Amino acid sequence: MWMVGKYIGKHTCDMNTFNENHFNLNVDLISLVLILHIESSIRYKVKECITSVAQVYGCAITKRKVFLGRKHAFEIVYGNWDKSFAALSRYMVALQHFNPETFVEWKLDHSPNIPEYIFGYVFWAFKPSIDSFVHCRPVIFIDETHIYRNYDIKILIVVAIDANGGTFPLAFSICANERQQTWTWFLNHLKQHVEDEEAYPWLMIHELDKWTLHKVGGRRWGILTTNMSESFNGLLKSARGLPVTVMVQMSFKKLAERFVERSRSASSWLEMGVQFMPQPMK
Repeated sequence: MWMVGKYIGKHTCDMNTFNENHFNLNVDLISLVLILHIESSIRYKVKECITSVAQVYGCAITKRKVFLGRKHAFEIVYGNWDKSFAALSRYMVALQHFNPETFVEWKLDHSPNIPEYIFGYVFWAFKPSIDSFVHCRPVIFIDETHIYRNYDIKILIVVAIDANGGTFPLAFSICANERQQTWTWFLNHLKQHVEDEEAYPWLMIHELDKWTLHKVGGRRWGILTTNMSESFNGLLKSARGLPVTVMVQMSFKKLAERFVERSRSASSWLEMGVQFMPQPMK
């Protein structure tokens, strides 16, 4: 039996640095360094990751190792792409449960030789957007954009303009292709669930030059460009590299933030006794 009672001397082991091949400097350890950076920016580059790891551990690591660490950190924060697609239907059900009358429509393809259903497209429109469209200018903008990463899919966005000249998101769709059939399906749902049912009969009793673009002589309800949907698309740019379910969550988050922002502005104007909107429609 023996026991070390006291050690006198300087500890010579270097515990603050690793070399790039150190066994403990693995993907899990690298991902812990990168999680906060990935949360703040999904476009955090590999070069930036190498610099961050070097600042913490004092060594340079290979691009392959930092790439795997970055991928692992991304999945910790946002989830796995394949699992996210599987979770999309459950999220849509929860979205409708907590936001009654929010409309969601699926199109799934099925092949006799494949037991699983194949994703075609999904359309969704939040109930507040559906109800509020009657207060917007009678002009809509439609845009599509590619979704980055693992799948060749696109997101379609419909945006209107409110009476104060602000962008107002109406409906969204994620589709596996951009064929004519897809656009027909998308526009039919838009007409069915977002269109003002009383608008068409009311418009038909008026002359065409009062409301159709090709007859109005250039008047566009004060709208001089066609890129309003692109401006909202820019807000979702950071979400386009995320797993699909997280991207849908982001669309809901952005819309909710806009409703809160507009509600606060309107309440403030009412308290100040403002009778007309600061930027009224011309």
